[in-house]
Amino acid sequence: MKERDKELLLQVINDIRNFKFCGPSDDPDEQTSVIYSYKYLLSRLKYFGSKIEQSNLKIGIKGITIELESIYDAYDAHSYVSPIIDDILYFLKEGENESMPTIQQVNLELKRIIREIKTYPQEDWKRTEHFERYVRDINKGINYLQNVSNNTNFKRFVPFDFKSDHYSSTGKTINERGYESLLFYIEQIEDCFLNTNQNVDKKQSSPLNNNKIFIVHGRDELALLQTENIVSRLGLEPIVLKRMANQGLTLIEKFEKHSDVKYAIVLLTPDDVGALNEPTPHYQFRARQNVIFELGFFYGKLGRSNVCCLLKSGVERPVNPSDIDGISYIPYSNSVEEKELDIIKELNAVGFSIAIKY
Repeated sequence: MKERDKELLLQVINDIRNFKFCGPSDDPDEQTSVIYSYKYLLSRLKYFGSKIEQSNLKIGIKGITIELESIYDAYDAHSYVSPIIDDILYFLKEGENESMPTIQQVNLELKRIIREIKTYPQEDWKRTEHFERYVRDINKGINYLQNVSNNTNFKRFVPFDFKSDHYSSTGKTINERGYESLLFYIEQIEDCFLNTNQNVDKKQSSPLNNNKIFIVHGRDELALLQTENIVSRLGLEPIVLKRMANQGLTLIEKFEKHSDVKYAIVLLTPDDVGALNEPTPHYQFRARQNVIFELGFFYGKLGRSNVCCLLKSGVERPVNPSDIDGISYIPYSNSVEEKELDIIKELNAVGFSIAIKY
């Protein structure tokens, strides 16, 4: 790689790392400006990154998308490129002849990190810097496996990120809620290592012609992962739009292509806040607008009996029950996992044959 190209690549990386995002509730014009600025940086990262003659890095860089339609797409893109940037910097620091780690090495490193997290002394403070380093290393490893491993189960993972309510009041430690969320995430990684063949066998032996379940979701990544895990564990195939290859399609074309499913599960989580336009508005948590759109789409395409909504406590129903009647709503408090039995009952009611284990 030419020295000048390397300098420009490092400058782009620095700009990306220091990029200032706006919030989803900020002025729409500001959001548009942020999106276009970030797209420009990503295009430069792809251009100069493509000059690196290292096959594994080239795969990751090629996968960077600059088709950002919303501020949430920019957030997702940033999560994707962050571990790639770490790999680029490692590669440039160690020298262009330095070989990248093998899949086996990454697997072993992930298992080591998981073991450390699971055996972390309960009496010790879970210091923020330690656990954020764990998360960075896990996300980096998963991103690598998504790009080079033949194990397609890793494709469903999105980078883990501690939420604001996962920290103590001082921000110096991770609280129990954050620790439990991380434990659940790494359990899904372990499933990919240990149960890949079992999941494949279940899918191949399914008596259904169409065992695909479309999962409509908002911004609650933990609820999404829990739902995917339940669907996979039942021997069915979860379909999550953002996991699917773009193939040059627009968002709506991609949605239509992958909507040929037997059933849809809609996650109604507290992503937005809204109220009626009245003198004293009563604000309530609501699902995102794209979630409501997709709920209506599947209601029309599959029929009301083939759609169910998982409604997190505190979230308003999207419409008056008389507007969309007959859709099953399954309320839950903290975890989707607590409603697995209810989900199985709904699936069996429309023709699936899933054994219920009490």
